[in-house]
Amino acid sequence: MDSVDREPCPGCGETAPLSTTACPFCKASLRMDVVLAAPVDDERIRYQLARAIASLGPPAPDFSTAQRALENPRPVLARGLSKLAARHLLEALTDFGLTATAEPEGTVAPQSPSGARRLATWATLGVMMAGTFFIATRHDSPPVNPHASARRTSRFAQARSIPWSTPAPPLSLKDLSVLAAPAMVEVRCNDRRSPGFFVARDVVLTRAAATEGCSNVNVAASGAMLEGEVTQRDPWLGLALVRAIGSRTEPLRLGDAASLHGGDRLVIAGSTVREVRMGTAARQLHGIAYLLMAGDVQPGDAGAPVLDGRGYVVGVVDGNEGGEPAFLPINYAYEESHLLERPAGTDTGRWKSLLAEVELAEKLRVETPPAQSPSTPSPSIQ
Repeated sequence: MDSVDREPCPGCGETAPLSTTACPFCKASLRMDVVLAAPVDDERIRYQLARAIASLGPPAPDFSTAQRALENPRPVLARGLSKLAARHLLEALTDFGLTATAEPEGTVAPQSPSGARRLATWATLGVMMAGTFFIATRHDSPPVNPHASARRTSRFAQARSIPWSTPAPPLSLKDLSVLAAPAMVEVRCNDRRSPGFFVARDVVLTRAAATEGCSNVNVAASGAMLEGEVTQRDPWLGLALVRAIGSRTEPLRLGDAASLHGGDRLVIAGSTVREVRMGTAARQLHGIAYLLMAGDVQPGDAGAPVLDGRGYVVGVVDGNEGGEPAFLPINYAYEESHLLERPAGTDTGRWKSLLAEVELAEKLRVETPPAQSPSTPSPSIQ
């Protein structure tokens, strides 16, 4: 074994293989934790980084774990790795422009009780990956040189830089389900039940009809029952905000329905989480534009969020308009009603153009006899 594959044990001074997690002489732990130098404050960058890190595979964390870790004051991305596995992960993170260090196991305390449970998992992965890298080093690759990381491509990632100026890649249905599940709630007012979802750490967006006659409601969230206070209603849109007292749930991110195109993949996070498609037409009712979907709306879906492929909320399920599944664009909640703060990166001009096109299409649909025009003109969402 080459000397670069060994380092002195901090306990006894004997040289030990980098691929092991315990000194073969004094049995001292050689496990390492991979820790980022600083948290990632920008939500969208954090989202993209979590996707990129998860794509590396073990011992890098999965998407949800990485996203939570990046919020911590000292983000710990992996625990209990061998020095060799930690070194490879550090090189992969460098490819993404991140500064990280390998610290002795336990130097940075877990942020929550679940961290202790994850520790055992990462330790096992560390041993497994250490063996994999040891075999690769012995048979397929030159020895690992700790001073040459800038000259070699990471074995994890093939030097993939994150495209900061482009949208995050689409998520699988499973990833979208995992992303949406913690933010989903059921709002209960007397004998009425309605879905809703967190739009801030303690604020739920739901249907106004679900809160009628109740200034206080119950919010069933992630197996817990919270007290809810109705803070705002918009009867025109049929939406309401409920403050879920004591909740610190991670909210869903708001998107831009005006950026959608006909045929785009959407996900309804309602009674079940399932894929639908963006329609190529829209309807206007009482001055409100509803976008149509190709797919089924199930009983109990009204009030559930509609997500785009990247996990951003683009609308709220309304039900059926003219016999077709439809949703209220989320833009209404921050462009017209001001129930919510407008998220960064949305295009107000594009939104106004969409409203104007829907209004024109609806006017032509009403004024043109069906015999002369069997198809309804559609706004440019194709």
